[in-house]
Amino acid sequence: MTHPMILPCAKNNYVGIADPTDMDLPKRAIAILDACRYCTLSTVSPDGIPWGSPIFFAADTGINVYWSSSTVSQHSRNLDQSSGQATITMYVAYDKPGQTEGLYFRGHGEAIEDKAQATQILPLMMAKSGRLLTRTASDYLEPSLRRFYQFTPEAVWITGDRLVDGNQLIDTKIALDMAKLKELNSL
Repeated sequence: MTHPMILPCAKNNYVGIADPTDMDLPKRAIAILDACRYCTLSTVSPDGIPWGSPIFFAADTGINVYWSSSTVSQHSRNLDQSSGQATITMYVAYDKPGQTEGLYFRGHGEAIEDKAQATQILPLMMAKSGRLLTRTASDYLEPSLRRFYQFTPEAVWITGDRLVDGNQLIDTKIALDMAKLKELNSL
């Protein structure tokens, strides 16, 4: 039994749902994830003030996103004070104006305090940066003010086709199955 894609339209706020048996959109999503070195982490303070931060990141096969930041930076404090709720956006821009492909994640972020986990993150960050660093996992633990952070995605969307409405273009998104995306990325 096939599950047809639900197309974006005004009735669903221009957010469609991908056919879970079609691997084209998840493959495009993984290509975007692999191509990007920076993303935008968006957090909110306890008083509701939004904050967007461009961050260098690396991701694992489970599509968890990692970065390092100071524990006193605004986004780090926001994560700590808002139960870690955050979104991440990453995109690839092409030469033609208006042509981009993007991923939109909703999930939770938190500081890594465990040395074993920090030890696993360090090589991911070095591989993504293409540089050999003299840092160790301990450089991201107490008493240092820097930490590795992990964002665990709970939902993901990919940029859909732009639709014409009169003389306007409407941006759309397609919801992807997170489990399928993780499964494909681990192959």
